[in-house]
Amino acid sequence: YAEWRLLHSFEAHDEWVSCLVTVNDFLVSGGTDSALKVWETDGWTCARELDDHKHSVYGLACLDGRYVASCGVDKFAVIYDVNDGWRQVAKLSDHKDTVYAVCVVREGVIATGSWDKSVKLWDTESWAVKMTLLGHADWVVAVAACKGGVVSASTDFSVKVWDPVSGDCLATLLDHSDRVNSLACIGGLIFSASADKTVRLWSCPDVPSAGSEEFAILVDHYDEY
Repeated sequence: YAEWRLLHSFEAHDEWVSCLVTVNDFLVSGGTDSALKVWETDGWTCARELDDHKHSVYGLACLDGRYVASCGVDKFAVIYDVNDGWRQVAKLSDHKDTVYAVCVVREGVIATGSWDKSVKLWDTESWAVKMTLLGHADWVVAVAACKGGVVSASTDFSVKVWDPVSGDCLATLLDHSDRVNSLACIGGLIFSASADKTVRLWSCPDVPSAGSEEFAILVDHYDEY
């Protein structure tokens, strides 16, 4: 690991930097100062600041190298066209509370997760809501795509797997003992990270097959609070 070294550090926001995404030759950062900043990776100068959000920004996603989606406390997600001067092309405003997470599900579909306990699927041609997925008992704080399905995580301690065509909940994974904060998917594996200090690995069958099986539990964190 001797080759790993810090290459650069820069002051990016006036408050917490809460999310990052890369698109083409740019890095985009979002912060609790409500700002979105576009950084040139050659020199790390701020090429543009986007001010469509008026409150904290919590989520970012890149769509096909053309669009960037941002979301936050404003209760909406904003879509920017990277190839058209970062022009705002849509504001997705069907949620009733903070939109905390956004992800690409597949070509033509993105998902948002909200503190209103819902996951919404959006059509990227019309930017209209395709479907609202209900079932969580508390905030949805993470969304991800896995093998054709949509995965959501919540402060209700659960992870849910959804069929994005039918809207059916295919599985509810309840092994965490505290809020689930983050998700990642690699191939047919779902990784869930929780305030219970564990990362859990789940095998995800092809959608629309129902059910997921716990594959492993990674426990090596401790509480410093």
